[in-house]
Amino acid sequence: MRVLAGLCGLLVLASCGSKGPRSFTDEEFTYTGSGFTVSAASIDFKDVRVGESEEVNFSVTNDGGKQTSINFSHTCPSEFSFKQTDCLFLEPGSGSCTIDSSFNPRKIARHSCLLTIVNDEGDKKTLVLSGNGVPK
Repeated sequence: MRVLAGLCGLLVLASCGSKGPRSFTDEEFTYTGSGFTVSAASIDFKDVRVGESEEVNFSVTNDGGKQTSINFSHTCPSEFSFKQTDCLFLEPGSGSCTIDSSFNPRKIARHSCLLTIVNDEGDKKTLVLSGNGVPK
């Protein structure tokens, strides 16, 4: 829980465009393992104009038998941002929370990074995020 509090100060959600979510590269895929599931294995924001922003939301669900909390870290450049809601205490069996991810390219290029999600038991899931910054 101490790590989550430290991370929360660093996590900022960028403003989002009105086009709605882009796509999960593995639609309908649920990334499972001991303790929790994630509703996507990877996220591709596809083409986003430089200076604009797109958002994709995904969920984390506690499948374990006791209450848990979710923390996350990433290797992402500033073009990506993340915000979690209600991930501090997930009830056992089906408690869930949402992580909002945004992509706001600042230059024309392919961007990608890794987002690692960890519960307080040490179970980990890693997602690949990617997107293309394209001309205005």
